[in-house]
Amino acid sequence: MAKKRTAKAPVIKRMDRDAFWKIIDWSSERTTSCEEQAEIITEILETLEPEDIVAFENHFWECMNDAYRWDPVVACSLINGVCTDDGFTYFRAWMIAQGRKYLQAVLQNPDQAGEAVPDHVITYDGEFLLGVATTAYENKTGKLIPLDPSMKILQSPVPPLGTRIPDEEVPRRFPILWGRFCGGKE
Repeated sequence: MAKKRTAKAPVIKRMDRDAFWKIIDWSSERTTSCEEQAEIITEILETLEPEDIVAFENHFWECMNDAYRWDPVVACSLINGVCTDDGFTYFRAWMIAQGRKYLQAVLQNPDQAGEAVPDHVITYDGEFLLGVATTAYENKTGKLIPLDPSMKILQSPVPPLGTRIPDEEVPRRFPILWGRFCGGKE
């Protein structure tokens, strides 16, 4: 039954950045649940060669690194009400799960995160996506996914990239998010 979800999944011949986004975008169009999306992605990855699963994992963490900046920290804080280290990791994964266009728009202007967030979304947590490649690789090969020694994963305790945004500037720099998630109150 579960494999029916991926019967018309995109055919991936080689895992490059476009193929990575094809999988993310296709899966995000089929569900609003990150947990279900992770299951769909895992099923797709299990049909690929092991080196393509590893490449998917590397593309995922490159995107996570791209989003490791102070402005998405503020977006996470406003949307979720708080931004812990783990919470920010899950929020970045959630942004990736929304698809290429969403992530690019938010990285260009993090205040756009507020316009694109559907009203029915209760949690902005993509934790389930963190393990899709690992699970698919283990299911496919029976082995642990090899780590790419050249891949540097940016996360706490390393501070996010860019300049920290002072609290008093947040309402002015993030008016959409501030208005939607904080009621516009300073």
